[in-house]
Amino acid sequence: MIVNWMTTCLETHEKCPKPKADFMPTRVIQIIQKAGCRYLRLREPRPSEQEPYAALSYCWGGEQRVITTSKTIFRHLVRIDMEDLPPHDQRRCSRFREAWDQMLMG
Repeated sequence: MIVNWMTTCLETHEKCPKPKADFMPTRVIQIIQKAGCRYLRLREPRPSEQEPYAALSYCWGGEQRVITTSKTIFRHLVRIDMEDLPPHDQRRCSRFREAWDQMLMG
């Protein structure tokens, strides 16, 4: 379903902004799958590292379980455990990773 939404948006929505080949956010969350284990990692891509990405909307507010601060940034650049996220966000990350993999495989 997510793959269909993204494909429809990119191919048929004239008013939706299209990805720019020369833009990459200064920080992204990478969803990693290794040896049957899924975890997150904060990345600070260099300007030369242009890769496809998608932005998930998120409503900030209230107390957050995972926050990147000057005290946590180096740990988050290595790993953010999925279990540290609220269950809803764990499901969103898992579903998004599965959809992203399907989209890249075509």
